[in-house]
Amino acid sequence: DTNRQQHNQQQQHNRPTPKSTMKYLAATAIPVLSLFAVLLRTSVVASVNRNDGNIEHHHNGNVNAEAQRQGSSSSSLVADRFSNIRDPAFEHAIQQYLENATDDDERAHRSLQTNAETVDCKTELRKYHSKLLSQISPSTIRSLFGTYRADLLAFYYKALIDGNEDGEFFGIDGEYTNEILARMESIEEFYHTSSSSSSSSASIIFNPGTDEDGEVKRPSVLLGIHGSDLKSRVARVKICKLVRSSTAINCDNFADDLDVYIQRIPQKYDNPLLTMNALVVNKDSFKNMDVDTTSLKPSILFGDGILQYLEDSSVASEHDPDFVLAHEYGHVLQMVNGLFEVKSSGSIEASLLSKLELMADSLGAYYMAHQRGGALSVDDIDEVVNRAANLGDFTENSSSSGHGTPGQRECAAIWGARYAQQLPENIAPSFDEVVAAFEDAYEDIVNGDPSVCPGITAPLACSSSNSRHDKWGAIYAIAGAFGLYMHCIIM
Repeated sequence: DTNRQQHNQQQQHNRPTPKSTMKYLAATAIPVLSLFAVLLRTSVVASVNRNDGNIEHHHNGNVNAEAQRQGSSSSSLVADRFSNIRDPAFEHAIQQYLENATDDDERAHRSLQTNAETVDCKTELRKYHSKLLSQISPSTIRSLFGTYRADLLAFYYKALIDGNEDGEFFGIDGEYTNEILARMESIEEFYHTSSSSSSSSASIIFNPGTDEDGEVKRPSVLLGIHGSDLKSRVARVKICKLVRSSTAINCDNFADDLDVYIQRIPQKYDNPLLTMNALVVNKDSFKNMDVDTTSLKPSILFGDGILQYLEDSSVASEHDPDFVLAHEYGHVLQMVNGLFEVKSSGSIEASLLSKLELMADSLGAYYMAHQRGGALSVDDIDEVVNRAANLGDFTENSSSSGHGTPGQRECAAIWGARYAQQLPENIAPSFDEVVAAFEDAYEDIVNGDPSVCPGITAPLACSSSNSRHDKWGAIYAIAGAFGLYMHCIIM
């Protein structure tokens, strides 16, 4: 009896209590769950790497079928040579979307929404592109921007078909017209009026000459680009005849089908994606195209879409349209002074293009800060610099060449503003002097040297296309270490 009693007591002592059972389960479950989290993270990043790697331009079978049905042997109804004015940031957004778009429309839209909300390596402009694209079905995106390249058509219509500067307006309802025209007049007066210079008795930026009435000739024209110009079926047919990739393409069908797709998108012909760019073209821009451009002056094409973006921006400033216009006028100065070296294809060498874009940022900020120009206060110049940064992009890290990264564009604008601010009020150096000073500072601008652009805050480069996922990887690793630690403590 005594032995039996001792045996029962020993068994009761060895029987696990509820408390010891919970300790055992916790000690086992935490490292197992942590290991599962690490494995899950590895799977997610592998999937992201497949989607976010080096993206090649891609059109799926639906686009090819539609293009072939209309008589084109390529994936687009618009000849490739007419794509040289597409904004690199938007081009990259479209490429990324077409790469990710599958028959699973929901998945494609989730990808766009992620791009619209993610901060890492996505500038505000790129997020705005993704936001607008996420409101359109994948099949419509593929047709509009792959088959028809609808984001280019209004620009070609105004530059090569209409070209009439009379009665120009800016903004969907003309709401920016007075501001843009007044700023254009101020920029022209600033650059084409003589002033005394410390190193040149003729410091006029360049002399465009005078007309028969003795008035200074305008070296460029300023044109508003409106999606509403495409509402006319006649206009759509004319555009088709200009840009089609094959003469076998029926332009009546082109015009009718294009209208069908535009009717499917929010705001229809007023959708910002149809006109979200501002650029300068001249006759060299179209040297590989069968069009007569002998009398074409440098033309600033100012899209309604870019104005809409500036208005919707979370960092909007009243000076944003002025800076964009001053930047584009910087390109006019480059063109008339022979800095653009256009290849026979109508394109510009990528390295030269990046330099010219950053120079235009510097020229834009230089005008805005100069006392004879925009005469902005220090606080207002900070807003201009911030806008330059938010117009930057990381497409340089891909197959496209862009305007410069956010940090580079911010640095270029800071340099231009500081260059103007250190000049006496009535001094305006010659264009050659300004360009020489920029050339001396160019490498430092590209590298974000604080000696030429103190206070720079925007990133100069995207350190990793998966930085957002690396953040989660760190969290998962910490969870795994914590799980092992708890296992040792509990056991």
